[in-house]
Amino acid sequence: MSFSVPAAPASISQYTDRLAGLEGGSLKYHQALKEIVSIWVANDPAGLADWLFELEKQGGVGSRMALNDMSKIWVMRDPLAAIDHFESSSRASESQRMVGLSVALMEWGKVAPQEAWGRYNTIPLMA
Repeated sequence: MSFSVPAAPASISQYTDRLAGLEGGSLKYHQALKEIVSIWVANDPAGLADWLFELEKQGGVGSRMALNDMSKIWVMRDPLAAIDHFESSSRASESQRMVGLSVALMEWGKVAPQEAWGRYNTIPLMA
C-alpha cells in the first residue's frame, strides 16, 4: 500500500523518515512504528496522537494499533490530558477519537474505575 508519512518534529524525524522507505505491514515497518511510539510518547503524547491520526488518514498501516499502545502509556501518566485530547482533537476523525477515548477510559478504569466512569458519563461522543 502506498502512503506518505506525515511531517514530524525534527527530534523524531529520523525515525519517521524510515517508515517512508519500508513496505507498509512488513515486520521492519511495524518495528519502526513501535520504536517511534516508545520514543515519542515520553515527550509529546498529544503530538504523537495527532501524527498517528494523520498517518492513518494517509494510509499508514498499523496506526490504530500504535494509537492503542501509546494511549495505554499516556493514560498511566496523565489520564485527564489523554481523554481531553482525544475528545477535542481537530485532527482526528470521529472514529479515531472514539478509539482513543475507549482505550483511555478502559485503561484508566483499571486503576480508578469510579473516576473513569464519572468522566465517561460527561463525554458526548460516548453517549
